[in-house]
Amino acid sequence: MASQSQSAAALISYVQSRLIVKQLVGILKAAGLPSSGVKKTLIDRLVDRIHELSRNNENEALEKLRFIIYNPDGAASGGSASIAAGRPNGYSSSPTNGDHQPYYNQPHAYSASSAVGNRVHFKPSPFYVILESLSPQQTIPVMTENRNTVVASIILNQHQVTTLGGKNARAMLYCGPLDAPAVAHLGKVEIGFPTPVEVKVNGHTIPANQLRGLKNKPGSTRPPDITQFLTKVVGHKNEVSITYALTQKKYAFVVNLVNQVPIEKLVQDLRQSNNKISKQTVIDDMIKRNQDSDLVATSSVMSLKCPLSTLRIETPVRSKICTHVQCFDAASFLQLQQQAPTWSCPSCSKPVPYEMLVVDSYVQDILDSTPKSVDSVTVDPNGNWTVASQRSPSAEMSPYSDDDEDVVEIHDNRPVRKHTSQPAPSPRPGSLMREENSRATSKRPISQVIDLTLSDDDTPARPAKRASTNQQSNSSSMNSSLADRSFPRNPISFPLGLNNPRTNGTSDLPHR
Repeated sequence: MASQSQSAAALISYVQSRLIVKQLVGILKAAGLPSSGVKKTLIDRLVDRIHELSRNNENEALEKLRFIIYNPDGAASGGSASIAAGRPNGYSSSPTNGDHQPYYNQPHAYSASSAVGNRVHFKPSPFYVILESLSPQQTIPVMTENRNTVVASIILNQHQVTTLGGKNARAMLYCGPLDAPAVAHLGKVEIGFPTPVEVKVNGHTIPANQLRGLKNKPGSTRPPDITQFLTKVVGHKNEVSITYALTQKKYAFVVNLVNQVPIEKLVQDLRQSNNKISKQTVIDDMIKRNQDSDLVATSSVMSLKCPLSTLRIETPVRSKICTHVQCFDAASFLQLQQQAPTWSCPSCSKPVPYEMLVVDSYVQDILDSTPKSVDSVTVDPNGNWTVASQRSPSAEMSPYSDDDEDVVEIHDNRPVRKHTSQPAPSPRPGSLMREENSRATSKRPISQVIDLTLSDDDTPARPAKRASTNQQSNSSSMNSSLADRSFPRNPISFPLGLNNPRTNGTSDLPHR
C-alpha cells in the first residue's frame, strides 16, 4: 500500500509540473472525463481522478491512466474508446502468465491508435529479430520553421529486464519517414532520421554519426543501440526524446527489443542452405554466353580474393541475378552491411538482399582444390580452369634489396680501367684562386702598399705580420698547386746592380 501511495504521489507531481494544456485535454478525453476549463481546473480534475483510483485500489485502471499520462501525445490522437471500454486499444489487459503485467508492457500492446494512424512496419534486417516493442509508436510531425521535441517513455517489466541482461538482446531505436503511407504498412519503411536531429535517452545524447547513413544512400542507416543508456530497473520510467527542426516529412519512431543474430550464424545458414548455384549450372552458363558467333571467346583470369577485404575468399557468394562468375566473401560482405546496409553487389552494383545471397559451388570447388597461396585461376570458355602463372621471385625483388651490389658484367670493346683509391686531381690555378676568393671572409686584408721614395734611413720599421690560418693554408695550397705544374723550381733572381723593388734594396726582415 505504501508503494502504491508513493507511485500515485509521483504521478501527481508529474501531472502538476510537466504537462501543458493540450496534453491535459487529451488525457482527460482519453480517460472519459470533462476536458473544459483553465489549466488549473484540468490539473485538479486529473489529480482527483488519480486519488480516487488509488483509494479504491483500482490498480488496473490506475495503470491505464498512468500510461496515458506518461504518453500524452498518443492519448491526444484518439484512444478514448478503448480506454473507456476497459481494453487497451483492442488488446486484452489480462496477464498472459502468472505475474501481472501492465498492458503497456505486453508485446504488441501499442496499437496505431496510441500514436499513428496505423502501425508502421520497418524493413526487416537479417541482423535483428524484433521480439517486442518497449515504447509506444510515436509520430514526428512536420516542422518547417520551429524546433519540436517528441518524447516516448519506456517502463520495463521483470521479463524485459531479464531479457536485456542476455548476450544478444538489445534495445534499438527504429525511426523512418512516412512519406509513402501505402509502403509503410507493407513493411518497407527504411531506417532514417530527420535532419537536423538530436536524440537523448535519459539525458544521454546519442552520437550524431549513429543517426546518419551514407550520403545519397537511403536506407543505409542502422537503428542506434540505446541499451547502455537505459535504467534496467522494473517500473523505472526511461525517456527517449527526439528534438528536430526544418523537416518536410512526417516520421514515426519506436523502441524495439531485438535479438542480434551473429554474422557467423548467417554465414553458417548460407553454407547449410540447399539454395546454391551448382557447379554444372555455372559451366552451362559460361558455354551459353560464349556461343555468340560475333565474339571470339578467350580465357580469362578470375581472382580468388574478395573485392571488399582483398583477402582470399572463404565462403564464395553472389546474387541469383548476377551474371558474372566473380564472387565475394560472405563474412566480409555481411560485416560491411551491418555497419552501412546498402545491400548492393560489389562487382555489378545490383541489389543483393540477404534473401538473394547464394553460395557458388563452382568457385567453392576451385577454393577447395587449390592451396591458400593461390590467388587467381585462368578459366577457359568451356569452364575448365588452371592455376594462373605466378610471378617469379626475382621479378618481385625490391630494386633496393641487398643484392643490388652484385657485379654486373658489361660487354664492351672499350678498355675499362679499374678505379683505385687515388686523390682527386688538383684544380687549375685560376679555379683555385676563385675558390679561395669565395671562401675568404668579409674582413678586408691589411694594405701591402710600400712607398719607394723613402730612403734607407727614413724607412719606418714594418710591423710584425699577424699569423693568419687562412693565409697560411691558402699559401700552402698555392705552393702545392704550383709545384705540380711545370714551373721552374729555382727562385727568381734579379740582375746584378738592381735592387728588389719590393724591398727597395733592403732585407725582408723587419728592422729591430
